[in-house]
Amino acid sequence: MDRLFADIRFALFSMARAPLIFVLAIVSLAVGVAANTTIFSALDAFLFRPLPYENAERIVRVWSNNPSKDWDHLSLSVPDYLDLRDRSRTVDLAAWAGGSMNVSGGETPERLQGSRVTHNFFRVMAVAPRIGRVFTPEEDVKGGAKVVLISHSLWQRRFAGEPRALGATLLLNGESHTVIGVLPADFHFPNAETEIFTPLRPVASDDRGSHFLSAIGRVRAGATVDGASTEIASITATLASEHAATNEGVGSLVQRLDRAMFDTTFRTASAICMVAVIFVLLIACSNIANLLLARAATREREIALRTVLGAGRWRVIGQLLTESLVLALMGGALGWVLSIWGVKGLIAIMPADFPMVERIALDNRALLFTLAVSLLAGLTFGLAPALHAARPDLGSVLRDSGTRGAIGGGRAGRMRSAFVIAEIGLALVLLICAGLLIKGYHKATDTRLGFATDHLATMRITLPETAYQDTLRIIAFQDQLVSRLASIPGVTSVGVANALPMTGWGYGVSYTTPDTRTLPDAKRPSAEVRMISPGFFDAMKIEKKRGRFFGAGDRQGAVPVAIVNTALARKHWKDADPTGAQIGFEDVTYEIVGVVDEVLEYGGTEDAPEMIYIPLAQRPVRSVAIALRTDLAMSSVLPPLRDLIKGMDPNLPVYEMATMEQLIKDWDGGDRIMAQLLGIFAGIALMLAVLGVYGVMAYNVAQRTAEVGIRMAIGAQSGDILKLIVRHGATLAGIGVLAGLVISLSVSRFLAAFLNGVSPFDVQTFATFSVILFVVGVVASYIPARRATRVDPLTALRME
Repeated sequence: MDRLFADIRFALFSMARAPLIFVLAIVSLAVGVAANTTIFSALDAFLFRPLPYENAERIVRVWSNNPSKDWDHLSLSVPDYLDLRDRSRTVDLAAWAGGSMNVSGGETPERLQGSRVTHNFFRVMAVAPRIGRVFTPEEDVKGGAKVVLISHSLWQRRFAGEPRALGATLLLNGESHTVIGVLPADFHFPNAETEIFTPLRPVASDDRGSHFLSAIGRVRAGATVDGASTEIASITATLASEHAATNEGVGSLVQRLDRAMFDTTFRTASAICMVAVIFVLLIACSNIANLLLARAATREREIALRTVLGAGRWRVIGQLLTESLVLALMGGALGWVLSIWGVKGLIAIMPADFPMVERIALDNRALLFTLAVSLLAGLTFGLAPALHAARPDLGSVLRDSGTRGAIGGGRAGRMRSAFVIAEIGLALVLLICAGLLIKGYHKATDTRLGFATDHLATMRITLPETAYQDTLRIIAFQDQLVSRLASIPGVTSVGVANALPMTGWGYGVSYTTPDTRTLPDAKRPSAEVRMISPGFFDAMKIEKKRGRFFGAGDRQGAVPVAIVNTALARKHWKDADPTGAQIGFEDVTYEIVGVVDEVLEYGGTEDAPEMIYIPLAQRPVRSVAIALRTDLAMSSVLPPLRDLIKGMDPNLPVYEMATMEQLIKDWDGGDRIMAQLLGIFAGIALMLAVLGVYGVMAYNVAQRTAEVGIRMAIGAQSGDILKLIVRHGATLAGIGVLAGLVISLSVSRFLAAFLNGVSPFDVQTFATFSVILFVVGVVASYIPARRATRVDPLTALRME
């Protein structure tokens, strides 16, 4: 132990004698450690730790699917859920339907995320309330008591965490609900934003073709997930035969909850990010190893003297490794501090409703990971320099005056060159992968979406059923709203719809056209439906192709009309004009009066869906999105907008306020996050690689000062010296680029799922970053080479 403390003291003394080298080493390592700790903290929250539920491995998600229609994760209908629940012997099945709710009665109405759940939902999740109770079967039926469970965060915010919350009343969508329980602080399902739970009250007579329920189950004792999957598939097949009109072709999918939350695509993305930060750390280790090799050159005489005086080789190696580990711990400590900002930045770019994002934290597990990574890095960058320095040529070193501080042999130079090649190769891999992801992301976002995204403000309102029971009142309110919004200074057009692109709202229907009218329900084509106001297409700047837009006369009592998009028109009418033809769904037949351009509702990664537009005044809905086209900033539009709606209904909150650009950014969040992270890691890798090349070349120039002086003394020109040194740097950069290309060709194929139509072997990306990194490597060599050409031959010869 005394020897260890002595080695640590000597290591600190040695570092104090060369502070610049060790500061650079500590900072380089800290950056690599911080990147690894940041990503680990996220993956630990998502993948490495079990979900925070009792026996979480027995909790499953249950989906419908329909391979014939390419539906792989389809929600359940209420009757299908009830049949599965009652017939299954392997799974205790519960369900929920998401949605937000107006909460009024306070100073300011607000819209909160909520879920309607079956009475057994919390039993299936094995979650007990912090105070109060959960729902009873009697409350989960039509006409049951209006009760509500609230999240811990809402309890703190609205009731200051006091027990008086039990029995208090919340006004939800205009109806009084009694608070019967408060959920634990660590319960966040289906996401951290869900704050209100009310009874679902499923009814067996509901439409079997209407899929909106999310189902979750707990595999019963004695059963397995595979057994449950087989049983659910058998029951689903029976339902398909019993209800062929609605269930033909409908199957099932049973997944463990953790696999459903974090699917294969997410796990692949996580692995890519983890490999990327490991590359960053390896580049940092290569840099530090080169710095330590340079440092060892100045200590060769010291080490030789210690060896002559009796220090064994392993004693010297132990001393040098102790220095490396002390350096590693310092770099790890700084990396831990940097990872605090790293974690905050990572959380900031992640969607707020992403599952388990609240678990990302720098806890004891992250601290142990940081310690382990730091020590492993210390051994990685310290071993090679230590082994080299512990084998000095005693005769030549002791004969040398020590004025040059040079290693003298070629082995260290080859080792430094190998490290530089590794740095450049790994940096190129990260640059190419980041370039591919960024190119794929921009291709998706730059694709013509079918509507104009600029100067478009969006928001939602939902009219409570208690205050707006009849359709005439809904229509009157929405007409008045559009009229008043259009009068706001700076607003040029207003559109209202049940859903906007890039939001995931809306619903699909099976429809009939003259050529599909005789098909059974299960085989009829499907399309998405949007209920819109007459000004919607103008506000969104969606192009008209045929016919007309909706007008003020397209209201209840008039002929039902519809507008279809070109995708649907092309499918059934080819190049013919469909205006005047009929299309029907949900027992209503509509006359097609126009055709509009296709809209990429789900971004540039998917084709435009077939779409049917219906006048909002003919098919009113309570929950609508508003699109305002304005030349003003959102900050200028929102205050008068809130005042306007408050004047119309003081209990009506405005929510989900954002620009269309922000909606698109949020919708493409996964691809954007991947591109951002790899872009950051690639930038760090490039910086470290440039420093590595520059450091080695600068050291080589310093070591060859006497050689340069001799060459210049016997007639070599500055250009000859410049070419000699730059050629060496270009050779290292070229070999590194070739190695990086080989690795990139093997690695990039794993990115295919995230590239949105960009080839994982995109020649332009490979060539661009190869050239950039080669040029950067040459420039990093050129700077010390220019310095070498200014060497005074006499001074260099005196040094020799």
